[in-house]
Amino acid sequence: MDTRTPRPGSQAPPRGSERTGLVLAAAEAEFGEKGFAGARLDGVAARAGLQRPSLLHYFPDKEALYDATAARILRDLAEHIAKAAPDASGAVPPETLASVWVDFALARSNAARLLLRHMIDPPPAAVGGTLAAAADLMQLLQSRLGATEGSHPFGAGDAPYFALVVASSSLVWVSSRDSVRGAFGLDTLDPNRIEEHRTLLNVLIMRVIEGLRRAPPT
Repeated sequence: MDTRTPRPGSQAPPRGSERTGLVLAAAEAEFGEKGFAGARLDGVAARAGLQRPSLLHYFPDKEALYDATAARILRDLAEHIAKAAPDASGAVPPETLASVWVDFALARSNAARLLLRHMIDPPPAAVGGTLAAAADLMQLLQSRLGATEGSHPFGAGDAPYFALVVASSSLVWVSSRDSVRGAFGLDTLDPNRIEEHRTLLNVLIMRVIEGLRRAPPT
């Protein structure tokens, strides 16, 4: 058996969709760590193992690359939510939807940071792909919440409220680990703390929606 280590560069380079996936993964890390303003195309290219001209072959500028990256994150999140449906009706309990969101943020912390930055300070450039992916995600959440309506205080129209509560809480929980641990000695990604977060998140969701239900119409 030949146990020699292959020489660097001896394997065929990835092409087409595989190369695009590598670029988007590198961009997710770059934008997640540095934000839109701080990210550099040279940094993305270096992470992907490319030269800048090669990167521009796939995405003509930073705005287009950001849009494609953020849109992919939202589509991937929607895919995880779609897979959470336990039966053909599409019904998913709200606590299950929230847990899927938390798991996604934990698995892809840079994606969580990018989404959090986008919520707080979206880039000035047009992000048509991101907006379309976000609309699809809301539609999916509405269908899942509406399928179990009556067994909980959520209705199909509450998807934006649900998404805002879950996203603002879980994204901060994952993204703030270093600063919170340094200031307060609290490791937000400790397994016990994560389970506490799930419990608190479910309580928060129910209280917010119950409050909306009791609020007088404006």
